[in-house]
Amino acid sequence: MLLSAAKKIKKCREHFGISQYKFKQFGINQHYLSMIESGKREPSSDMMKDIYNALYQLTDGKVENLYTKEQFLMTQDDQIRYWFETNYSSIDQKIKDYENYSKILRKYKMFDLIIENDIAIGQFYKEKGEFDLANKFFFQCLKEKEITKLQKSKVYREIALNLRRYSNYKQSWYYCLLALDELEDKTSNEYYQLCFDIGAMYYKLNNFEESNKCVNYLLNHCDVPQFISLGKLLKALILQELGENKEAQKIYKELIQFPVDYTDFMYANFHLSRSYFIEKEYDKALSYSQQALDCSLNDYRRDLIRLLIFRIHKELGNYEEALKYSNLSKKGILSSSILVHVKEWYEESISLFCLLKDYETAKQLLQEVSCHHQFCSLLNEFKLLYLKYLSQENTPIKDLMIEVLNLS
Repeated sequence: MLLSAAKKIKKCREHFGISQYKFKQFGINQHYLSMIESGKREPSSDMMKDIYNALYQLTDGKVENLYTKEQFLMTQDDQIRYWFETNYSSIDQKIKDYENYSKILRKYKMFDLIIENDIAIGQFYKEKGEFDLANKFFFQCLKEKEITKLQKSKVYREIALNLRRYSNYKQSWYYCLLALDELEDKTSNEYYQLCFDIGAMYYKLNNFEESNKCVNYLLNHCDVPQFISLGKLLKALILQELGENKEAQKIYKELIQFPVDYTDFMYANFHLSRSYFIEKEYDKALSYSQQALDCSLNDYRRDLIRLLIFRIHKELGNYEEALKYSNLSKKGILSSSILVHVKEWYEESISLFCLLKDYETAKQLLQEVSCHHQFCSLLNEFKLLYLKYLSQENTPIKDLMIEVLNLS
C-alpha cells in the first residue's frame, strides 16, 4: 500500500501516542507539522530526515519497527519504483504482465519508469534478433510526452540500427538524422557516434561523397580516439569502393599497428582480409581473417569472420575447410536475420555443395529458405544459382525442366 509522507508521519505519531507539540524541541514547528499532515504542505527530503530523527529519539529507536529510515524517506514515486523492481525483476515477468502493470504506472503518472521499461524490453528483443518487436517498444516510447530529448535521440538510433539489420538503409539514415536533431551538445560522444552512423548509412547507400563529408567532420572536429579510428575505418571502406585499394590497405595496416582497442584491431584485420580477398590474394586474406577471428570477443562478429574464411577456402579449393567454416558460421548468421549476410551465406553454401556435386544438400538449403518468411524474397535468386550449376553438368534438357518444375 502506498503511503504519502503525511500518512507516514501521522501513522507513527498515533502508533506511539506522540503529540505534534513534542517535535518543537527538535526545531519542528507544530503548525508546520499540522500543515504537512493535512496535505497542505509537502515536506522536503531534509525535513523528512529531521522528522524521522525526532521520531527515533522520541521512541527510543522503536520507530524502526514501523519504518526503517530508508522506507520512511521514500517518496510515493520511490515506493512505486521499489514495488515495480521487486515484483518485476526479470525481463520475462515484465513482458508477461506488461498490460497490467502499465495501467498502474500510468495511474500514478510514472512516465519516466514506463519509458525506461519500454527501452529495456526493446533492447531485450534486439539482442534476441527480433527487431520488429524491438522497434514496437521503441516506437511506444516516442509517444510519451515526457520523454527527454536525449532519450528520444537514443531511441531513434536504436530504431535506425534495427532497420539497418534488414538492409533498410534509407530509413535507417532517416532515423539517424532524427536522432542527431534531438542532440543539443554538438561535442558529445552521442553526437560523434551519430555522425559516424550517418556516414555509414551514406556508404551503404553508395553515396560516397556525403559519407566522406561525415568522415571529414569526425576527423577534423573530434578528439575522441574511438571515433577517430571509426572515421579512419570508414574512410578506408570508401576508398576501397572507389577502387583505391592500396590507399585503403595503408589505413587498415596503420590501425592494426596502432589500435585504440581490440575492436579497432579486429575490424582493421577483417576489412584488410576482405580487401585482399577482392584482389584474389587469398593467402594474405586468410592470414588477416585468422588474426581478426583470434581477437574477436563478439559471437556475431566471429561468425561474420568465419563466413569470410569459408569463402576464402572455397576460392582456394579447400572444400573440406570451407564446409567446416560454413557449418560454424551458419547458426549465428541466420539467427541475426541480417539479409545481406544471410544472402551471402546461402549463396556461398549452395555454390559449395554444387561444386561438391552434392545437389541433394543444395536442394535442402533451398527448402530451408522457403520455410523462412523473412528470407523468401531471396528464393528465386538461389534457385537460378542452383540451376546454373546443374546446367553446367550437361544435364539433359528434359531432366533440367523437371528440376525447374520441382523447384517451382
